[in-house]
Amino acid sequence: MKFCEHVSTTNFYVVVRRFIEQNQLLDGVRHVRVAFSGGADSTALLVCLHEMAREKGVELYAHHIRHGLRASDGVDAQIARSTAEELGIPFEQTELCLGEVASNVEDVARKRRWEALEGCVPETLKSSTVIATAHNGDENLETLLWRLQRGCGVEGATIAVRAKAKITRIRPLLCVGKSDIYDFLRQLGVHWAEDPTNETDHYLRNRIRHHVLPVIFKQFEQREAMYRSLVNLSKDAAALSSFADTIVNEFVHASAWVCPDTTFNKFDSEAQNQLLRHAARQVEPGHVPQAKFIEDARQVLTSKQVSRKESTDQTVTFSWHHSSISACGKGVREVTCPHVLIDVPLREVDVWGVCRVTAFGMRCVEAPKNTRDIFFLAHRKNLGTLQIVPASEVETMRTSDGRLTKTNELLKKMGMPDVWRRSWPVLISDLGPLWILTGPRSDLAEKPLADEDTICFVLQNVVYF
Repeated sequence: MKFCEHVSTTNFYVVVRRFIEQNQLLDGVRHVRVAFSGGADSTALLVCLHEMAREKGVELYAHHIRHGLRASDGVDAQIARSTAEELGIPFEQTELCLGEVASNVEDVARKRRWEALEGCVPETLKSSTVIATAHNGDENLETLLWRLQRGCGVEGATIAVRAKAKITRIRPLLCVGKSDIYDFLRQLGVHWAEDPTNETDHYLRNRIRHHVLPVIFKQFEQREAMYRSLVNLSKDAAALSSFADTIVNEFVHASAWVCPDTTFNKFDSEAQNQLLRHAARQVEPGHVPQAKFIEDARQVLTSKQVSRKESTDQTVTFSWHHSSISACGKGVREVTCPHVLIDVPLREVDVWGVCRVTAFGMRCVEAPKNTRDIFFLAHRKNLGTLQIVPASEVETMRTSDGRLTKTNELLKKMGMPDVWRRSWPVLISDLGPLWILTGPRSDLAEKPLADEDTICFVLQNVVYF
């Protein structure tokens, strides 16, 4: 293709290449799949990546999605295929046939498009593959204005340069605008497809593009500075998101999130809202909770009203307990606590991912005190075999104060999420239950006296309630 000889000398390519390198969009990447509509934006992207791929030894693929929403999209498909073949780039096409969709066509098309783009990548290649889309700087500004009228926060305000998903998504053209793209393609003499729906004012995005952006660009001529600011905003949002996820992930276990209220209460109300939002996304992947629900949940969790301890949007449920808050989604799964025999002395053993248990024998100098982390048990009785079993196998337990209570009720008082109660680990002996880990002791678990043989259980990495 003759125009390929001139790509690397154009200012457009220099700007895009610098943006890709500065943001390390191709670092560690071996395969790039371009969402290729055949339109001007994706054509410019494909041409630039074709030039870089040859230099970096990256395998490039063009994937065209034919939505089936208009008769002329067959022409777009043919243009896309011809361009890819002329460049010598492997071409793939997916037919979605969305003409039968009655409502929410844009949302359905977006979801199905991503499913198609991600679904064609083998599992073994996903970690070394990225999907490149041709969102440009003008579209980033459109997105900001469009989302502002919907009441978005900083995380949803702009398009991310790199987005984590099943396969990482990159947007190498956020540093350039639509006019730059047209000038680049005309300079090279490249043909592209035009989507006639882009010229209508039917969609709000189009009205912003046709009637709002020209006014902004007329008053503010430094477009490149705007593009940089929008990219910086998305990076700041990504950093804040990463901080929130780091805090949330510490307390996620088995599809649920449980956070000590002492930790949660360290943050101001806005930071708490962020933690709840990220917790909801962790326990129900893909769910985007409404701001009103998050604010309502926070007020419930922090006011500690006796009459109301729960808030739900029917997908994620937040609950408050005596010392912690939790979040569970509809897709929460129950996990199994395997039986663990306890030999003394015992090196570290992981139990259900909840904690690490270390058991050893000792002789007390003075009567020790039990805590959440450390449980001292006298050798006074013939305990027999010690083991850890799921709570579902222990119907009741007579606690150290002499009360006979259902184990499930004891776990509920601990603030245990419903989905964890059946599998929560309990230490038992041949005599019966001794201790709900991090919770109540039974009347069989006699405290050791001074100068007495003792078994000591030490817990580490505990999920507290």
